[in-house]
This record gives sequence, C-alpha cells and structure tokens, in this order.
Amino acid sequence: IDDIDFDSPEGVSGSGVALDLGVVIDILPKLKLSAALCDIGGINWKYNINGRRSNQWIYDGDSDDLEDELSNLLDLEPVASETKFRMLPATARLGAEYSALPALTLGLLGTRQFGDLSWSEVRASANFKPFKVLGASVSAATGTFGFSWGAALNLNLKVMNLYFGMDAIPTRYTPQYVPLGKANLGACFGINITI
Repeated sequence: IDDIDFDSPEGVSGSGVALDLGVVIDILPKLKLSAALCDIGGINWKYNINGRRSNQWIYDGDSDDLEDELSNLLDLEPVASETKFRMLPATARLGAEYSALPALTLGLLGTRQFGDLSWSEVRASANFKPFKVLGASVSAATGTFGFSWGAALNLNLKVMNLYFGMDAIPTRYTPQYVPLGKANLGACFGINITI
C-alpha cells in the first residue's frame, strides 16, 4: 500500500461503505423464517472518466476499409467528470425453511434487487440429506428473467468436501440433445479440504 499514490488517477479510484442486515426467527420447531437487506450503501468515485465518440459509424459492406473503420470506432475521447456518488443496488430477501422429515427440508426464497436494473425472483427448493456424508438439492425459480431450475450434490468426507451444482438447466432439447432457449447454464464444482 505504500507504493499507491492516492492523489493520482492510477491510485484508488473510489471508496465506499455498505451494510448488510439480517434476521432468522424460529417460528415453530420445524419452521424458520428469515429476512435480509443487503448492500445498503454506495461508492464515491473520485476519478469518474467516461469515453465518448463524436461521430457515428455505419458499415457499408466495403471490406477493404473495415479494419480502419473498426480502429476509428475504438478511438474514444476521454471526458473527465467530477466526483460522483453512486448507490449500490440493494437486495431484499425473505425466506422460509420447513423441516418436513429428518432428512428433508423444503425452502422458499423471495428476492428483490433495487437499482437501475431492478429484478425479482421466487425460488422453491427441496434439500435431501439421507446420510451425514451425502446431500442433494433441487430448486426451481420464476421471476423477471423467466423460469429456471437447478440441482446440487454434496459429498462430505471427513477430510474433504466434494460438491457439484448446476443452475439454469435447459428444459427443452433438440433430438440431438442440443439445448433450446437461453444458453446461460451455470455449473460449478470443487473440493474443500478440512485442516
């Protein structure tokens, strides 16, 4: 940190603060309710520099000039602006978890994000843990971005934890098993080693 000049554009370009608040309440022996409000705060940007193009580019089909025209498209004129404070997009969550059986819990989560790009979602999940070493979960959601569903598997060995999960799994496929619709499948896997 000694090498950073905080008064130059190459230094830290802003600072901010945010607060997360949450509560979990046991309503009944098998029912928990939760609420959270996250990212309450913002960032004060010190060096707020934008780029702007002064002319418009239209491709006319002439491939000889394409490289020069694309280079000109990337020529931006820097436009410096004053310090600017921006609020973070705050997120509100309401949840419920019900222990249906000793190895099965059911969950419901409502999420609403505020800001320039507001969105909301309601997600239901079923979590199955028949043994201490094995856990599985499936979830389905609907909201601003449509319907999606996901699944996860967790193997908890005493010295390590292996997990695999997928979200936004496609529901429609061609006869060749090519997914139809949105191509935003997310998958994650990993290993945690206990020390």
